[in-house]
Amino acid sequence: MNRTHESKLLLWINYALHFTAYFTVGLPWFISLIVSYIKKGEATGTLQTHYQWLWKTAIRGVVLCVACWVLFFSVVGIPAAIALGIGGGLWMLYRDIRGVMALLEGRPLPRD
Repeated sequence: MNRTHESKLLLWINYALHFTAYFTVGLPWFISLIVSYIKKGEATGTLQTHYQWLWKTAIRGVVLCVACWVLFFSVVGIPAAIALGIGGGLWMLYRDIRGVMALLEGRPLPRD
């Protein structure tokens, strides 16, 4: 198995971890976060953009999660926490779907 095929397989596993995290406590997300951080420096070209995309999605997701918890534990912030959680979850789902579609088509992702 060559390195490109191996890296692409690992990307599929990372995307699967992201999608699994929506239905679990979120532990698969942290695993994906660590793998993406390690591999984003090793990969090149199109695959590198996918690792960076996953990394940024996961980091922003963690920030959103922390913000939701902080808001949730303040009595006034509960509605805001719910709105932020739903909006953030949809945004992350969008990013994951967009990444999978780009990987299927062999396209790089933008460096946002």
